[in-house]
Amino acid sequence: MVAVPKLQRKLFRDILAAKAQFGAVAFIILLGVAMFIASYAAYENLDSSYEHTYDELRMADYWISVDYIPQRAAKEMDEIPGVVAEGRIVGDVALDLAEESGLRVAGRVISLPQHRHPRVNDVQVVSGSYFGSYAGREVLLERRLAKYHELEPGDWLTIKKGDSRVRFRVAGIVASPEYIWVAKNAQEPMPSPRTFGVLFMPQPRAETLFGMNGLANEINLALEPNADRGAVLEEVRQVLRKHHVNRVTSKDEPVSILSRKIDVIRGV
Repeated sequence: MVAVPKLQRKLFRDILAAKAQFGAVAFIILLGVAMFIASYAAYENLDSSYEHTYDELRMADYWISVDYIPQRAAKEMDEIPGVVAEGRIVGDVALDLAEESGLRVAGRVISLPQHRHPRVNDVQVVSGSYFGSYAGREVLLERRLAKYHELEPGDWLTIKKGDSRVRFRVAGIVASPEYIWVAKNAQEPMPSPRTFGVLFMPQPRAETLFGMNGLANEINLALEPNADRGAVLEEVRQVLRKHHVNRVTSKDEPVSILSRKIDVIRGV
C-alpha cells in the first residue's frame, strides 16, 4: 500500500526532470488535435459549399452515356413523374489558343440549350453572358481555362475537329457544378488548364460540329426528392431498352464528381 505513493512521487520527479520533453509531447498532441478539428471544420464548410452549389445549379443524379440516342428519348424520360431529363452532346476537340506558338489544348465540348439555361447541370455565369443572338458562333468557357489563358468575354478562339477549323466568340465565363474540380478522366484526375479545359456550346452548333443532328450521346437525369428511385429507374430502362448504354454514372459515387467515368449501375 505504501509503494503506490512512492511510485507517484517518482513519476512526478521524472516529469520535472524531463519537463521539456514532456511539454513537447503534450504540445504535439494538442497541435494534432487542433489541426484535426480545424481540418474537419474546413471539410464540413467545403462540403456544405459544394452541396449548395449542386442544389443551386441542379446537379444531375445520373449521367447516362450512349453512342447516340434521339433527343426524343430524353423527352420521354422527362415525362416520367419525378424525373427531369436533358439530352446533350459531349465530345472532345482541339483548341488553338496561340497559333503563333503552336500551343494545342485538349477541349471538352458540352452542349447547352441555345435559348435557355438547362434544367439539369446548369452553369453560373461569372462574367459576360449566356448565349446571345449570335449563339451559333458563341461558346462559354469554364473559368479555370479562361483564367489560365487570360481569355475574356469578347475574345475569339479556334476549335479544331477533324479537318474543320471554326472560330468562336467567347460569350461568357462560367462555373459548372460538374467541374468544381476539373478532371479529364479517371486516369488523369489532375490535368493542367494549360493542356485541358471545358467549354460549352449551343446545342444546334454542337450537333453540326459532331454530325449528330437531332441526337445526343449523354442524358442527364435529376430525380425529385420524393421520387421512388427504383420505380423511376425501371421506367428509364424501358425507354433505353433499344439503345446501347456505355455507362451510367451516379452523383453518389465520389469519384464521379471528379471524372464522371465510373460505372456504378449496370443493366440500364
